[in-house]
Amino acid sequence: MFVAVRQRAVTGDHWPYDRGYEDAYRHLGCSLAHHVHIHSKDRGCTAPGCTAPGYLCEVHHVEDWAGGGLINIDTLTFACAPHQKLLDQGWTTRRLPTGDTQWIPPPQLPLLSPGTNELHHPEKLIGDQGDEPA
Repeated sequence: MFVAVRQRAVTGDHWPYDRGYEDAYRHLGCSLAHHVHIHSKDRGCTAPGCTAPGYLCEVHHVEDWAGGGLINIDTLTFACAPHQKLLDQGWTTRRLPTGDTQWIPPPQLPLLSPGTNELHHPEKLIGDQGDEPA
């Protein structure tokens, strides 16, 4: 099974998503390969401070598909159900150059600042430790 998933991810079985074709709407359902790729990248909900693991999350389009965003594996991310609901209340997301998903609060919440979630990436929190002295 893993070999088949890896082969689909590597061979580009997701071609409509990568190319943003107009008929990509026929392929809206994310395949198992998409989920594997997103899980390896995000590992869990990308909303700041959320601890929901990837297997409890939904796939979210960073750039709203209905608003003209392309269906592209690089613009898909994880969001848990409660955070998906925030997107209907004015929250937006964008992909940073680092590949992280930034959550941006709506204008009516001026005290909140945009943020990312690094809880699922302990290597980012720990940083480069380098060689320890002997």
